[in-house]
Amino acid sequence: MKEKRTVKSLVHSFIVKRAFLLVFFAIAMMVIVYQFEVNHYVNRFIETRTENFEEFIQNNQQNLKSYAQIHSHWDDLIKKIESDDEAWIKANASQYLLEDPLYEVDFVYIRDEKTGYEEVAGIDEDGKEELLSNSIYFKGLRDFEEDIYLINGESYLVNGSYLSLSDKIENRGFYFVGRKIDNSFLSAMRSMMNTEMIRGIELQQEVQQIQYPKFFGTQIGFSVPITRENVEQTMYLRFTYDLEFIKEFYYWGEIALMVFIFYFALTLATEIIRKGEPYIMKLKSFEGKVKLMAKGQYGMHFDSVGVSELDSLMSSMDLLSDSLKAYRHKVHKDKVDMIGLLVKAVDINDHYTKGHSERVAKRAKELAVLIGYQDPKKIEIAGLLHDVGKISVPSHMLNKPGRLTDGEFDVIKNHSELGYELLVQSEVFSDIRRAVRFHHERVDGRGYPMGLKGEDIPIEAMLISICDVYDALVTDRPYRKAMSHGNAMQIICNESGKAFTEELVEAFSILIEESLGMEEDDSTALGEYQYGK
Repeated sequence: MKEKRTVKSLVHSFIVKRAFLLVFFAIAMMVIVYQFEVNHYVNRFIETRTENFEEFIQNNQQNLKSYAQIHSHWDDLIKKIESDDEAWIKANASQYLLEDPLYEVDFVYIRDEKTGYEEVAGIDEDGKEELLSNSIYFKGLRDFEEDIYLINGESYLVNGSYLSLSDKIENRGFYFVGRKIDNSFLSAMRSMMNTEMIRGIELQQEVQQIQYPKFFGTQIGFSVPITRENVEQTMYLRFTYDLEFIKEFYYWGEIALMVFIFYFALTLATEIIRKGEPYIMKLKSFEGKVKLMAKGQYGMHFDSVGVSELDSLMSSMDLLSDSLKAYRHKVHKDKVDMIGLLVKAVDINDHYTKGHSERVAKRAKELAVLIGYQDPKKIEIAGLLHDVGKISVPSHMLNKPGRLTDGEFDVIKNHSELGYELLVQSEVFSDIRRAVRFHHERVDGRGYPMGLKGEDIPIEAMLISICDVYDALVTDRPYRKAMSHGNAMQIICNESGKAFTEELVEAFSILIEESLGMEEDDSTALGEYQYGK
């Protein structure tokens, strides 16, 4: 029978052969974690810069749209087209826009289908044909689909409007304007998208993968498509940034941590040798636990390691392994219950709205199904947590029996930001936290916390918002009694086009009629309503 080795015989082998290996492994793990964190930050940085790019493009399109609308509904222009006064048209409606750098317009195309008149400035006939083949417009409408088109091998922002007299609905033709995406355009974009860190913006015909910084590196790069998907050749903008602060942020911390681990490993090894077997046993036990945790094999049992002093610990380690496996199942269940606990916490702090989150979540999910939203379950979770920020709001404000002061209302209004800050701490809620943050925004821009308008407000937030307002109206609040369903719907309808989109109000009205199965009751007077409470 093979004799088991003693602890003392293993001490020297472990220290000499494994101590430095463990230090190297720890450093390697830090490098991996560092790179993962940097890549995660870079992805968020790219997302933000892409939003800046889209905002810049939208502002330029709006600028072009204003030029097109001013000229396309100009009675004098229609009269000059009918009299075929080409010189006047060039001087007042087309060529002057190209010659004056203030307008930053690179082509104008006017076409009057009633007289057959055409005016092309800034592009040739081939470019005109490319423009018409890519443009989408419909008779009877007074707007165009704005986009970025490839014309004569170059990218243009294109916008336009229909030709008509100012007092008539008849559409006689159209008026196009375009702005080339050239060096001047890219310079203006660069000044908007962080001039301190940006290193370059260039047009490319092929997409390139995201360039992440190498270990302790700082340079990143990403591409954004800028032409329509249905064109033969897609153009891309390649952005290059130098994120120097990443290196500064991590460098000294990494060095200090590596030195500390190295010093700790050597000190621990010295203490193990000096103090003897009790410390060796603790170290081996710790090593075994770390291995199990790293591998996630909580249900495995320990085999004999051939050391008499350590074999007595194996039965205890077996029990620990089984306990960890059971605990992992418990943690999973706790995660499922976490959402419910957060909702209950809000109800405890604001007892007048108890059950409010569940009702909003249920109705918002039904509304999402009605409008064909792809993930109604996500809307339900967002509804459950939309007021989670009220955990941090003093209960005496939430339950105040009367109108709030401006200061108190400002505190309560901050709950959407507080909820967002709470949910942003966990990736579990990454797909709903924007709905929680913006569920008090209004399409007219008078909401909070950021005053978003129209389509800038996520649809998830708008679904929560209308259900939130309705439930607030038909339930008792500290400062008023519940309203009737009819009065509540009257307020909802009055906010159509202001707080909510007309389409959403129409869909919500249908949902309420189907769910209540009753006619609206307008017999009682409208109660007081504080938007956002």
